[in-house]
Amino acid sequence: MAEKGEDTRRHDLDFIRVGLFGLLIVYHAGLVFGTRAWLVHTDSPSRAFDVISLVLHPWRISLLFMISGITTAMLAKRLSPAAIRGMRSRQLIPPLLFGIFVIVPPQIYVAATAMFGLKMSYLDFWLTCLRFGSIAGRDGAPISPLSLEHLWFIAYLWVYTFMLTLAVALGGSQLARIEAASALVLRGSGVLIWPVLYLAALRLCLYPIFGESLSVSQDWYTHLVYFSFFLFGYLIADNRQFWDAMVARRGQAALIAGLSLTVMIGLFLVFPNRSGGTGILIVGRIVRSAYQWSTIVAILGVCRMAIKRPHRVISYLNGAMLSYYVMHQTILLLFAYWLQQTYGLGAGSFALIIGVTAVGCAAIYEIQRRTLRLLTSRRPSVTIPMVAGSSSPPG
Repeated sequence: MAEKGEDTRRHDLDFIRVGLFGLLIVYHAGLVFGTRAWLVHTDSPSRAFDVISLVLHPWRISLLFMISGITTAMLAKRLSPAAIRGMRSRQLIPPLLFGIFVIVPPQIYVAATAMFGLKMSYLDFWLTCLRFGSIAGRDGAPISPLSLEHLWFIAYLWVYTFMLTLAVALGGSQLARIEAASALVLRGSGVLIWPVLYLAALRLCLYPIFGESLSVSQDWYTHLVYFSFFLFGYLIADNRQFWDAMVARRGQAALIAGLSLTVMIGLFLVFPNRSGGTGILIVGRIVRSAYQWSTIVAILGVCRMAIKRPHRVISYLNGAMLSYYVMHQTILLLFAYWLQQTYGLGAGSFALIIGVTAVGCAAIYEIQRRTLRLLTSRRPSVTIPMVAGSSSPPG
């Protein structure tokens, strides 16, 4: 059963959260140079950059939603479900709306300009966004320039928080039973086995039907996966048996993750564009599920064991992560587009794009933080809506 007395801050989770958002910049920079079309894309794509996506994509967002669930459980020790909903709404909705109408439009503008030669000034394009208008796509069909793009995570997190806190308020006893059942199943080797079987079943049965759309209203497979991680994080936040099993099996999990990743890369190289038939596709999805969960177990187990104290840099970055998250993709794409138009996008630009994006995020956050401090020191009764929301990152 869960132990409810553990109410100290989880410095290991702060470290992981910062690392995950840092890897997000690497992941999106890789999309510029990989073979999958993206908003801004090199003229000389390389499958070598696809490996970055192969390594990071299966587990990174799942782990972030799991940490978000753990954080929600910690909040539930001192706040009511309604108070958590209100806090998360104040933290997430303003940057989400600000991002949709201010931060994301430049991404869509440069993408439309690069992909089908959009002939419109940015001011006219932005005013079209504000009017909920449309622009002419590649084939002349009208398309909406408004998009969530990378901000889908914030929208999903708010929806999941709303659903979970409502479930806690209406059926907390049922969640307690699920928590007790999870504690029984996930003891010992079960922590490595049962989640993999669950993820494999979802990937084999539901992914072929629904796919991944990252559209809030119809992304059923993705919702089931990510909400499962969010709920799971909430349920096991204080389950010492689970965390002890994570620590004890971190080495086994790392070995399984390494072997699974080797198989995944091998299948990717031998069977490009999923050309190996149904059998290979099934094997790939099972191995991907094993890699996804075993990587999460290894990371959580190692960090739980090794990180016990706060670190000044991590504490600072932990407060900056929502701002970094909202801003990073626009900075990255605008710089990549400028490089493409000015010098060309060679593979050597990959590290430069990462560096400029990180520096840009840091500069904007520091300006934002100092401005907020200055304004609130002069007018302490005034609350200024900022990109970063509160000092807590998403999750």
